[in-house]
Amino acid sequence: MATQIRKFEQDAIVDTIVDTVKENLKEKSRDMVSKDKTYASMLSNANEVKAIDKQILGIKDKRDKLADKIATQVHTYNAGCDTYELDFNRYNAVIRLDLTNKYKIRRSVTNQVAIALLPKDSIENMDTIIDSIVRRFV
Repeated sequence: MATQIRKFEQDAIVDTIVDTVKENLKEKSRDMVSKDKTYASMLSNANEVKAIDKQILGIKDKRDKLADKIATQVHTYNAGCDTYELDFNRYNAVIRLDLTNKYKIRRSVTNQVAIALLPKDSIENMDTIIDSIVRRFV
């Protein structure tokens, strides 16, 4: 009389068979693939991709450090300039001149006009004073 196998026992037997089949296929596949020239070529290309990825990471790090250096230089430059600012776009690596800072220009011109107008003869020399100030900015 045959006894019936319980579900968990059947699952255990199936899992053992599947594990054995997988292990045998893995070994057989490894042997087949190691002799295949196409596989060797693909493996070589995959290794080349890994090497290129490593180079890209190195280049990105170098780029980021250089962009940080430029951003610091632009910030320092802008701190010493009252009439215009430089703008650095770190993603496109573009430095452009920003002339839209009217407030700084106006403040600087106001200060220079106030200083120039201190002497009594300033009213007579207004055109000369204005021309002199404009030449400093252009």
